[in-house]
Amino acid sequence: MTSKIEIMNSFERFLAIQSRKVDVQKAYFSSPKMTVLTNSISAAAASFESTWTDLICAVNNLQSLINPVIVPKIEAMEKLLFQLKTDLDNFLEEKRVAIPRLFFVADDEVLELFAICHPCCTSGDDFDLVAPILEKLYEGVKSVEHDDEFITAMISRLGEKVRLAQPVSFKTSPEDWLPRFEESMKVTVELAIQKAYETFDKFENRIEWIKSNSAQASIVVIQIKHAEMVDEAIASQKLNEVVDNINDQLAELTKESLKNLNELDRCTIQNLII
Repeated sequence: MTSKIEIMNSFERFLAIQSRKVDVQKAYFSSPKMTVLTNSISAAAASFESTWTDLICAVNNLQSLINPVIVPKIEAMEKLLFQLKTDLDNFLEEKRVAIPRLFFVADDEVLELFAICHPCCTSGDDFDLVAPILEKLYEGVKSVEHDDEFITAMISRLGEKVRLAQPVSFKTSPEDWLPRFEESMKVTVELAIQKAYETFDKFENRIEWIKSNSAQASIVVIQIKHAEMVDEAIASQKLNEVVDNINDQLAELTKESLKNLNELDRCTIQNLII
């Protein structure tokens, strides 16, 4: 009876190890780059396959699971899996504290991001794999445009491409280039809004002005101009003129919305009408 209980206990432990091993292998050893990263994070990863092979070769049948030689091998694999998970969890926590946006991305995607960019991308083709992760980090960014070293533009879900005022090199650790990419986005948007504001009165046709700027810049500047117009009207007690102006703008935008517009222009016009 004791023998059967021991066999079942060891068998259950063996099955648990096998299940966890498959999950770990799928998440952390899915590509050569991921293997390199994982090995650099945890010393346990280096002996992962050899320890598993040693265990599986030693298990010939159920009876062998209670062999005095097998039990320590099972324990060794359990400790290895525990250590690997602990080291990877610590790595993920460290990176997420450094880049809080990573808290909204799955563990395997964070590891993939650092695997692709560790120690550096070998080519722009490798960096293309990062695009789905960037979309989760930055809501308005569907993908980016880049060469073999620099991110040069960001592209929205509607296909709007905005060139970065400061191209960002991605051939460094994500801890380095992700904050610089975010800062470059802020600078780019700020300059776009400034340009739109400065050119607002230089266009006779408001629709042409809207289309000459990025959607976000157009919407922000029109809100600024609206606030300025209302403020001046209150000071001069000419609010009726503001109402007429707004009605004229709505009529112009509504007329434009009836045309055959691309998805981006239609979305911009509709937002302005709202």
